[in-house]
Amino acid sequence: DLQKYETDKPLSFSAKGQNLNRTDVFIKKIRPHLASTIMAAFMVVFMVLFIFYSYKYYNSTAGHNMVSVPPLENIPAENAKEILSLFDLNLTVKEEIYNSEIPEGFIIEQTPEPGKNVPVGSDIEVVTSRGQEITYILTPNLIGLSMEEASNILKDFGLVKVVTSKEYSSTFKKNLIIDQSPQFSEKIEPGGSVNIIVSKGKETIVIPNIIDLDFRNASNHLKSLGLIVISSKAPLTGIVNEPGIVMKVIPSQGTEVDVNSVVELVISTSELLVPVPDLVQLSLEQAKNILDSDNINYEISYINTDYSVQEGTVLDQNPEAGTYISPSSSIILFIGR
Repeated sequence: DLQKYETDKPLSFSAKGQNLNRTDVFIKKIRPHLASTIMAAFMVVFMVLFIFYSYKYYNSTAGHNMVSVPPLENIPAENAKEILSLFDLNLTVKEEIYNSEIPEGFIIEQTPEPGKNVPVGSDIEVVTSRGQEITYILTPNLIGLSMEEASNILKDFGLVKVVTSKEYSSTFKKNLIIDQSPQFSEKIEPGGSVNIIVSKGKETIVIPNIIDLDFRNASNHLKSLGLIVISSKAPLTGIVNEPGIVMKVIPSQGTEVDVNSVVELVISTSELLVPVPDLVQLSLEQAKNILDSDNINYEISYINTDYSVQEGTVLDQNPEAGTYISPSSSIILFIGR
């Protein structure tokens, strides 16, 4: 209360405890990291101003054509450039070297050293850090890429491509990469080599000429080529007069097929056989008449159809037309209903 003060005595002020408590609460709510950020910013500004005014003062007393070099070590190069510009000096990066202790872009050493007088406009050479040296690279994924694509990617990574072999592949087209070593994401030294295996495409086989060979030799030959062999029989003819001889190959000789394709060998037999007629698309009555006239047994299997035009029609048969069956065998007719 200013009206009650006495001369030469300290003034006393009263405040309600409630207001003080609110102030305490407000202070406690200041976050620690915000205070740290403000303090760090203050220190940076202080350091720059200190260097600037200290050396500005020194330079003002040292002469108009000379200037004292400020310290630049452990400062980012971009900040050092700004500091030197205040002293009419230039920054020149002489070298960049790896350093595990100094962050990337920070100055490791300088020439001339701090405090030395140099003419205004002089160049201050510095060595900056490239950070910690990377001692390995994670191998990129090359599977499924072309040779050209892989070469470009490895070049960007500073790696070398080495083609070790070519293999057949049913999954990857010809000239695409099907395997690599080191594998994807494995560590490799800079400048190292990546071994790759390239696809030759699907492995194909040309059906050889095995007509007139006996079934055993013909079958073994086809199996050795990676083919699957099945067989059927056909009656002897005037040309082939002994059983067990290959009369026909399906697909025919000279045809190019994939590995593991099925090849049918039609072999001769002295057994009495009946040729199977083509009955598909005939009516059931027409099919019955043909089979009865040839004394061929048959069975009927009815299958559902979505079209009325297919009702009562032979939609399929087994065995198929052109093959042979024994007189005691039956043909199955698949009739629409």
